Amino acid sequence: MTSWPAERGDPSDDVDRANGAAARERDAEVSERLTVELATTRWSEWLVGSVGNSVEVVSLDGVCHRGRVTTVGADWCLLDVDGRGVLVPLGQVLTASGLGRTGGGAPTRAGVGWVLRRWLQMRCQVVVHLSDGSTRGGALTAVLADAFTIRHDVGGPHVLVPLTAVCWIAGESVSD
Repeated sequence: MTSWPAERGDPSDDVDRANGAAARERDAEVSERLTVELATTRWSEWLVGSVGNSVEVVSLDGVCHRGRVTTVGADWCLLDVDGRGVLVPLGQVLTASGLGRTGGGAPTRAGVGWVLRRWLQMRCQVVVHLSDGSTRGGALTAVLADAFTIRHDVGGPHVLVPLTAVCWIAGESVSD
């Protein structure tokens, strides 16, 4: 009596198993690459990807700014909130929502001074919200590397405000 080898089953089962294993391996590699990419992405890049879109930014003083992202720097963002410009240093942001999950490139290399100098040239009035909860309003009179001065009344004293004390600043809308 001859014995026949045991049936192996349908050869397409082996192909399906191999394809399934390859797909799982590919999915794991994509997931790992995404994890590495996210680990090296700064949230300011998500802000850049949100330029032109409406977002919600809550500053450390608890104020919620809902507006359209107009410009993003390495350490600041400028929002258009109901036709007013709101400059928020990124170090003063408590939370942000509505951001795109993909980067739109690198933030502008311009510092906060870029916006402040624009406001100085425009001779607009600003309201500076300080990290202690107080506010100062007036016209910008000088922009330094790490501070600026404002004056509330013509002929009044110039008040120096270090950028480290700023929670956010409201001024006029600024375009590129």
